[in-house]
Amino acid sequence: MPEELLFKKEERITSREVSQYLKQIASKLESEKEITFKSGEQSATIKAPLKPEFEVKIERETSISNGKSNLSLEIGLGWDENGGKDSRLEVE
Repeated sequence: MPEELLFKKEERITSREVSQYLKQIASKLESEKEITFKSGEQSATIKAPLKPEFEVKIERETSISNGKSNLSLEIGLGWDENGGKDSRLEVE
């Protein structure tokens, strides 16, 4: 099934600003409210189900040409219609 990109925004911001965005998203999830993402003329609104699929991915990409590596942390929610997995994530 093809993917349709509904919203995308990338920018370099401080860790504190990232934390503020994540807190806003967490608050909306806890209160089961819709979440609207806006940037300029683009916007998208979602409402996550009570039990979304939660994904955390950490990647290291290393350039073949200069050997420099780049780390990334991706946090994602998905709508898993068949239920979630039993193992729980621990953050230490």
